[in-house]
Amino acid sequence: MIALLLLGCTGNLDAGRLAGTTVTEAWIDDFGWVCLAFMGGGVHGGGTLRAVTTEGNTVRQQVSFGGAVGGLAIFMEGGTSGRVDYTLPDAEVPGEWLFGDYDGSLESLAVVGGYQSMHLRSENAVQLDSEGFAMFFGLGVSAVGIELRAVDEAPAAGTSETGDTGWPGDSGETGGSAFPLDSGADDDSGGDDDSGGDDDSGDTASPGETGDTG
Repeated sequence: MIALLLLGCTGNLDAGRLAGTTVTEAWIDDFGWVCLAFMGGGVHGGGTLRAVTTEGNTVRQQVSFGGAVGGLAIFMEGGTSGRVDYTLPDAEVPGEWLFGDYDGSLESLAVVGGYQSMHLRSENAVQLDSEGFAMFFGLGVSAVGIELRAVDEAPAAGTSETGDTGWPGDSGETGGSAFPLDSGADDDSGGDDDSGGDDDSGDTASPGETGDTG
């Protein structure tokens, strides 16, 4: 049964930033999923995986999972469990062991809102057991098989929105508006033409007139 559920959940394993690492502790924050099933169907979800390596570093990796459910149950719901800890079979395991195929069970009792739990185990004996709140409608117990994968976070889109490329334009605008105004102010100060109205004071000095009186 589970073998059939796992059809379509195969492919090249993607461990993202955890490829080639050795992990001592791991958990998934914001573990959530949605499921549509009537005696069978699909489930999809994700979260933020955080893993502590043997070097003492905490590696953050977005993850998603998808798969199939089947059994005497009806699910039209979303579930959330907050933080879900990995149960590791050894004190140190390869980072790749956190990903791949898991199978187990999904249970729910919810009308508008209620309770749900998901219990998953991989072929490497890594376990993920979650429980929490279910939204909308879910009733029954089903077998579940998923594949958990790393997700590319694509920071480039975020950086373009931060206006990193806009900084030169902004600075150019402020610089462009500032310098002409300042230089324009110098023109006013260069309104030494007014001080050049010393020509007027020169008229008052009128040496020619004093010469006439002389």
